[in-house]
Amino acid sequence: FPDDEPVIFTVTSFSGLTQNYTVTVHIGKSDDKEMTGFSISGAFSEISTSPNGENRYPISILIPENYNFSALSVSFSYKGSAVYVDALSATPQTTGTMYDFSSLTPVIFRVQAADGSSREYEVTFTTLKLDSLNIAGVNISLTPNSSGGAINASFSISETAGTNLTTLFSSSNSSVSLYQGATAITSGDSINYSSPVTLRLETSNSIYQEYIITAVFLSNTAQITGFSLSGYSGIINEPAKTITVNVPTGTTI
Repeated sequence: FPDDEPVIFTVTSFSGLTQNYTVTVHIGKSDDKEMTGFSISGAFSEISTSPNGENRYPISILIPENYNFSALSVSFSYKGSAVYVDALSATPQTTGTMYDFSSLTPVIFRVQAADGSSREYEVTFTTLKLDSLNIAGVNISLTPNSSGGAINASFSISETAGTNLTTLFSSSNSSVSLYQGATAITSGDSINYSSPVTLRLETSNSIYQEYIITAVFLSNTAQITGFSLSGYSGIINEPAKTITVNVPTGTTI
């Protein structure tokens, strides 16, 4: 039977009398309203099965530290009749649409069921980052730059420390690894900092944040290697730490 469309049944008696009966079937509307998949520009997401205090279901997105919120492609799958993005549009949204989330806090997606009921999902962003980085006892400041991309940092250390330096790090993000190239780094490993080093904090699904670390090696040598006075070269006795300058008689210094 078609939904809400009357169907006429005709009953005929043995004597030839007829009677019509109109049958209308009302099919109940589905109350399915579930977000079954969600990602923003390929970033990893986790959809909670339990609502928060505001009866919204959290969607946690793991993003790099230097992330551009102004142009994000949202892909989603769902059970229901339509998906809406509160504060952005009153019309149903389609997967793959680009959004500017830079000024929206929080971001609410609403899945509506065929029966008119709905369920809200609150998108929150978690930053993929190193919480600490210590190289040979020096705490490294990791400050994101406004242009995005890799984070550049430098530190100064005595040249007597050598170029292979113990590297300690920590991250509150779960299921992440730190790499130098294709090599996984464990906190406490020794890394050669004779040239700038690129470290990459990466998730299992290839979301990553890069750090370019440059070491400035300070010389501990305090030595005069050349000396002249009024054009006359001095004789340097390094062990004695003396300099002798021989000038002609009558020379004014």
